[in-house]
Amino acid sequence: MLYRYGTLKNDAVVSIPCADETAPPINRLPVELLAEILFRTLEQPDFTRRSYRGIPSKLSFSPGKDADPMLLAQVCRHWRSVALSTPLLWSSIKIRYAYKTKNRIPLLQTWLDRSGTCPLSIIIRELPLGFEDPAEWYSQQRALKTEIMTLLISHSRRWKSVDFRFARRLPEALAALSPGSLPMLEFAAVQGRKENHDCLEEVVRDLDKFWDAAGTSLSLRKCKCDDQYCWHQYRHGRFRDMCWNQLTTIDVAMPPDFLFEILPSCRALTDLRYQECGELSDDLRYRPSLTTVRKLENPIILPYLRHLSMKTRFMTDFIFESITTPSLVSVSIDQSPVPSTTHPKPSTFSGFLARSNCRLQIYSYDSYIDLDDGGEDILLEILDSSSMSSLTDLTVYGSTDMVKLIPFLAWTRERAKRLPRLQKLALHSIEPPSGALSEMILSRRTSEGDGTIQLQELLLDFEISQVDLDTFDALRREGMVIFC
Repeated sequence: MLYRYGTLKNDAVVSIPCADETAPPINRLPVELLAEILFRTLEQPDFTRRSYRGIPSKLSFSPGKDADPMLLAQVCRHWRSVALSTPLLWSSIKIRYAYKTKNRIPLLQTWLDRSGTCPLSIIIRELPLGFEDPAEWYSQQRALKTEIMTLLISHSRRWKSVDFRFARRLPEALAALSPGSLPMLEFAAVQGRKENHDCLEEVVRDLDKFWDAAGTSLSLRKCKCDDQYCWHQYRHGRFRDMCWNQLTTIDVAMPPDFLFEILPSCRALTDLRYQECGELSDDLRYRPSLTTVRKLENPIILPYLRHLSMKTRFMTDFIFESITTPSLVSVSIDQSPVPSTTHPKPSTFSGFLARSNCRLQIYSYDSYIDLDDGGEDILLEILDSSSMSSLTDLTVYGSTDMVKLIPFLAWTRERAKRLPRLQKLALHSIEPPSGALSEMILSRRTSEGDGTIQLQELLLDFEISQVDLDTFDALRREGMVIFC
């Protein structure tokens, strides 16, 4: 167990008994168990469907709203001894800074020292806030992020996961990374903003140097690529050389024809997050020619893909026609508005599931297609497919005009039960009539021994009528989990 927490001050950890029978029960636990509890307290995994799962914990390196080992160390002398003697507690760092941010470099150095030899998870968020003179802001920020990055790079051989988002250009210090300098890196996301079109080449050059170093890590499994970088590399044919064959998770925005050039190399892929490039820029130089994408002769087989998330406009059907995913369990679709002539066809998605012969368990649907133009009907036809009978978790981002979904989900004696295994339901931004929610939920709480599963968890993000709230109180007393 001690190995899990690093080797720094292990002797001190072993020598912290708390045998006082008057001490709180938690302080009489073995030190290793207390350290585990503290670590779990700091962990804040974000498993929402719209978040990226690359980094398991998000911590700050200064006391604040985020969980912080420094706060735990202030509880009592015993906790302080355990916290200061457990390097793993200090191995995740979240740095948020803006103009006139107080210099915390000494604190960052202390944090890194306390992490011992543990692998590091680092998040950086540069915020362009609190300035009137852009030139003054840029000068101050440039100096601060260079100092931060120089210190972090001195520990680069311990980087396990990094998520860097800079408000302007990448710091020059990041270009000091060289191939072989990131041997432990498993996840990488780096984003810098160009200040104008003329300096895009400089941003790309800086990112090239980072990805050249990251790509030599045999541990690299997950990456999120900067949108502008994807565009530039696609246009110059240079992105094909990345280590796609060893990645299990990719988060990219690129033209669909290029996506299907790299997917055959992604044999180990388990998680794909894709944004159709037509959404990226108003600059016509960066718009893809979506109508000229070449149809594949045979679908690409992704044998291990389990999670698929897409933000698309024109190419939803094309993507589902072009892949086969026998291990798929989760799909999230963010469908931008399109002309009615290019609406996605529910039969294409159902055919994709049937061809893949997978058992889909989680489905999230967010469509901006006008309901008067058939947006809700598209969803209902998808949900009514026999391929969705294995679904256990459904999320819908709707609108106040969505009136058919709630009656559709209700179980009745007059028709076969839809989504018979659904256990979790999340609904956003709809406005059902008073009592309609209660009727639907109560119908799905009955069990007749026919293999169906009761609805167990409900999340609602809209105004609830008093009639439904009264029903929810009774359902909570029965053990159902309801958030509203």
